[in-house]
Amino acid sequence: MRCRILFVDDEQKVLTGLERMLRRMRKEWEMVFVDSAERAMAELQKAPFDVIVTDMKMPGMEGNQLLSNVKERYPDIVRLVLSGHAEEQNIAESIDVTHQFLTKPCEADELKETLRRCCWLKSRLGDPDLKRIVTRISKLPTLPQLYTEITEALRRDAPIKEIAEIISQDISMTAKILQLVNSPFFGTRYNIANPVQAVNFLGLDTIKNLVFSVELFSQFDEKTLRKFHLGDIWDHSLDVASLAKKIYLAERKDEKGAGHAFLAGMLHDVGKLILVTNFPEEFETAIKKARAEHIPHYMAEAEIIGTTHAEVGSYLLGLWGLPDEIIDPIANHHRPRRSSESAFSALTAVHVANAMVDGDILRMIDSDYLERVGISDCLEQWNNLQ
Repeated sequence: MRCRILFVDDEQKVLTGLERMLRRMRKEWEMVFVDSAERAMAELQKAPFDVIVTDMKMPGMEGNQLLSNVKERYPDIVRLVLSGHAEEQNIAESIDVTHQFLTKPCEADELKETLRRCCWLKSRLGDPDLKRIVTRISKLPTLPQLYTEITEALRRDAPIKEIAEIISQDISMTAKILQLVNSPFFGTRYNIANPVQAVNFLGLDTIKNLVFSVELFSQFDEKTLRKFHLGDIWDHSLDVASLAKKIYLAERKDEKGAGHAFLAGMLHDVGKLILVTNFPEEFETAIKKARAEHIPHYMAEAEIIGTTHAEVGSYLLGLWGLPDEIIDPIANHHRPRRSSESAFSALTAVHVANAMVDGDILRMIDSDYLERVGISDCLEQWNNLQ
């Protein structure tokens, strides 16, 4: 089936321009163009859509209210904003209901690539119920201690370096900050994959708006923390990130690539946070099954839930617009041979680092993949980097 996309803008000339820009995509997509949020809601009642692209400032119902309604009634739709430069406060208020932000005027190639990626991502996660839940997610849980630290530091106007260091320790805050900083709204001409660099780029005012203006980060309760040993996920993720960066630099003197390896290592288990908060019973059953049958957790997840934390995490972060250099290692860190990569990359570093930090190299390493990328004789050298 063709991907169905709904465009909403109160300016008819903008809609005409979009229709002309995307005319050649008619074979791939079924597109509908309407000039108000009210007409958009009427179209949504008629037939399902995969993606909605809306302006922010419109008479009557504004874009953020439209997306809020869409999120509530049709949560499996990917929600994009295509608007002129908005105030940071408006962005903070709408980030809770928006997957990605694009700015007018938008280059044709950028818009097409964004829409292609959204349609492709939607096709990857087969289960409709799971897709609906993941698409609805706008925030991730963070550790209470780190959440308290960031709010306290912001209230006392701590130096931006201190703020950045706190955020860089947290999986959830890092993912959300990177969603925003890579938005064209802020004029970035290249992907920022370093949380410290992202905080410096956004500045304290924007960070404050994000943390205080909306409930951007929710906190785990103590019972959940203890039950699933969630502090261990953070520790494991930081250890994998650190080792992945060392492995990458041992093979390639490329700081940008090493940064991708570090960030992918930090976020590789973000899907576990989604499963814990949305499917706690199923996730607990998968954990028990993995222990009882001595099989990897991701295999147990696939049997019990129908997908894995790697697939769920990469799907959400892909919708949020994080670059492919980050998404591919997250999606394939357990099964790297599924990737199209045929040379050493951040995926290689994260796959190996994850196995080494877990202390189960023989069972978790994909030897055929390492041979394919030509580095099967490097494991002992890399293991000494821990």
